[in-house]
Formats: sequence, C-alpha cells, structure tokens
Amino acid sequence: MSKITLTDLANLQNETTAVNTINNNSTIIQTAFDNTLSRDGTQPNQMVANLDMNSNHILNLPTPATADEPLRLQDLNNFVGGGTVTNIPAGGTTGQVLAKTSNVDYQVNWTSESAELVAGTNIVLTGTTPTTISTLTSPTFTAPILGTPASGTLTNCTGLPIASGVSNLGAGVSTFLTTPSSANLLTALTTKTGTGNAVFATSPTLVTPILGTPSSGTLTSCTGLPIGTGVSGLGTNVATFLATPSSANLSSALTDKTGTGVNVFATSPSLVTPTLGAATATSVTFSPTTSGISGTTTNDNASSGFVGEFISSSVATGSAIALTTGVATNLTSISLPAGDWDVFLNAAFNLGGTTSITNWISSLSTTTGTLDVTTPGALNEIRISANVPGGGLVNSLVGPQRFTLSGTTTVFAVVLSTFTVSTCAAWGILRARRIR
Repeated sequence: MSKITLTDLANLQNETTAVNTINNNSTIIQTAFDNTLSRDGTQPNQMVANLDMNSNHILNLPTPATADEPLRLQDLNNFVGGGTVTNIPAGGTTGQVLAKTSNVDYQVNWTSESAELVAGTNIVLTGTTPTTISTLTSPTFTAPILGTPASGTLTNCTGLPIASGVSNLGAGVSTFLTTPSSANLLTALTTKTGTGNAVFATSPTLVTPILGTPSSGTLTSCTGLPIGTGVSGLGTNVATFLATPSSANLSSALTDKTGTGVNVFATSPSLVTPTLGAATATSVTFSPTTSGISGTTTNDNASSGFVGEFISSSVATGSAIALTTGVATNLTSISLPAGDWDVFLNAAFNLGGTTSITNWISSLSTTTGTLDVTTPGALNEIRISANVPGGGLVNSLVGPQRFTLSGTTTVFAVVLSTFTVSTCAAWGILRARRIR
C-alpha cells in the first residue's frame, strides 16, 4: 500500500489548475522523501516513531563503542564466558549472602550473615540464620565523656585554652579565661565600665561607613563633586554647584532657568525630526477649487495599501491560450487585498484563417472558469451570424468594474468563444487600481 496519493491530470487546458496540481503533487513527493531514512546520512535522518522490524534481523552491527549503542549476542557471550555468568556461584541457602572470599577479582561465595558480624564490647551474637544480637548480662562501662551542663554553677575549672594567642583582652575576660567560674564569667560579660573591664581593653579600629542619601537637612561641608569632570556645556549655576556643593547652589542650579548660561546646559540642544503617528480620519477639502491632492512626478508605483496601488496580470500574444468552442476558460487572474478597486479586462481573440466564429465573450468573475452573467457590467458579449473573417484579431473590453472587498479575493478573467472549422486562442491583460 502506497504512503502517498497523487492527483492525476485530466488535461492541460486549464493552465492554473494544471500548475496547481503539479505543484501539489511535487509537495507531496518532497514531503514523502523527507519522511524516509537516508542511507548516506543526509538530514533530516532521525526516527520520530518506533521502528517496526516485523520480525526481521538487523545484520552487520559493529562492536559497540559507547553506552548508547546496541549490544550484540557475541559481545554478551564474550563478557559472560559463552552464556554462563561464572562469577556467581551456584547453591546457597535462604538468608545467605554473597561475600568476597579473597582479594582476587570476582571471587565470591555464599555465606551466613553471622560470619560477617563482629561483636563489640558488651555485645553477644547467637545463632546463624538469623543472628540474634544481645547485650551482656553484666556489661562493663568506661568513664563517660560528659557534655556542658545545662544549668548550675561553673566550678573546679582550670585555665581555658581559648585564652592562648588572644591579645588586648579586658581584665575581666582574662581573669575568667585563666580562672573560670560563674562569678568571673558574670563579671567578664556584664562589667562594661572602667579601664580594662571590656572584652577588649583597647578601642577597636573603625572603618569609614558608607552613607546613603540624607532624607532631609542642609547640604554643608562638601567639596567638588566628581560628576562635573569631563562634562561640557554646563550652565553657570550647575557648574558652580558641582564645584562648591551646597543647598543654596543646588537650588539655584535646579530652579534658575532664565538668562544666559544658567540653564542645565548652556548651549541649545539639538532637536531631532519627530516621528509622526497616523493621521486621524477626516475629509479632504479643496480650497480654492484649483487645489487638489499632489500626485507623483516620476515613474514610480503607489505602495501596497495606498490609493493608486496597481495590480495586473497579462498573457502575451505569443502565449495565447487555446480555446475549446463553447467552454468558459480562465485567461488569467489577480489577487486583490481588501479595499475598493476598479478592475479592467482587455481580451483579444486570435482566429485561424478558416475559423467560422459566432460569438466571443469576456467576463470579470470571482469564480474560476465561470462567466458572471448576473452582475451588471461584469460581462461583454459580441454575437454575430456565423462568419469566416479569414483570420485576424477581435477584441472584447470589460470595465471599469467596481469590486469592494472585505478580504483578499481572486478575480478571474474568463473568456468564451463559439467557433467551428479551425482554431481560436485568447490573450490580453487584467488590470486593477485601488480607488480608495
């Protein structure tokens, strides 16, 4: 069963339909090719779903080199010695464990857990599977290491080692560290007056604090501010404040906005051209009556979406489209964005030398391959008695026809001719101009 379905071409008479069908088939084929695995690694070449081998083998895999590669049967046999894991011995009973029997690699054997247990002081091991752990009936205790008491009086202490290497200690702290007691500790912590009674006898060294901006007060005792360095074009009062900061000079720099050189910047600033937003909707009035909207003075085009925008499509006489008698055929088409458009069609019919023609019709239509016979002005038909003009050219004009569109719409130039004996082909141009 094929994974793609292509659309067959019935004929090549309708060029637009044929081109669309061929392009759609090409897209389907390209998508199908991109959805295959590439033998030479051309990207994209990654699986995005499970790969079903349908019970078929994958052959000629290499020896795995990384942890993410598949393991072959021969690699497993090499690892386990031909299919048997020899380093796990047979036998064993319930409750036994594997334990090393020597320092040689993979040397293990089954053993009871009691063989791996060692009793500590005052501990007795009984039984094998399971092993029972119990204490001696009369255990032997060693002198315990006691922690610091939660409360009570600190007594019978000798010199504390923390005092070693610490200089400039106050007298009360030194006394406590040498002769610890509750009384000396209380004196060291609470006595904060008098020479040598603080924790440190000498005054500490203070670092310069980093101060934030004061919330209020008078700015005094300041020297030149570094912000003024390298800044040109400053007004007189601003420069004075930066050189000699004070509340008065700051007030003058910020509030005095008149006179030469007293603004924040002494020189005039440079102004850039402003960016204007879209104009609000309004009507255009011509006054006097000889005035109007200025038009272009060169051979350019109105931008997309602007009044005067021009869209066209043409078929040259050398590429005229062969017609089938009595069959409506697309000559060409254009895609118009939303808006108010005037559309024109000039269709020409080439006749063979012996062609007998009865009528020729041209139409503007929003339906492919269909004449618009209901909209006034959308169709032009010339009908005559059967005539053989001996070849040559006949024309058919339609428009201007108004199209008011709320969204992008395709407008078709549709032609039809009734003829016999020889041939008839059509060419021409389809044009549209945005009116507003």
